[in-house]
Amino acid sequence: EICACLVGSEMCIRDSNRYSNANFTKKNGRFKAGTILKVYHVDYSWGNNFNKRCTLRYRIAGGYITANTRYIRPIK
Repeated sequence: EICACLVGSEMCIRDSNRYSNANFTKKNGRFKAGTILKVYHVDYSWGNNFNKRCTLRYRIAGGYITANTRYIRPIK
C-alpha cells in the first residue's frame, strides 16, 4: 500500500502547529524545530469533498500536522 511507507517517525525542521482535524480549523498544540513525532496514519484535508483540492496530512498523537516537506522531514 502506498500510505504504509509514509507512516513512521518524522522530525520538525521548522516550528509547526498541531490541529484537531485534518482541515486545520482549530489549533491544539505547537512543536519546536527538532521535535521527533510518530506518524500513525496518513489523511487528506477535505477528503470526502471532491470540489476542493485535498492536501496531505499526518495523523499524530493528539491531532494532525502538515506533510509539507518545508516543515517536516522523515527520519531514516
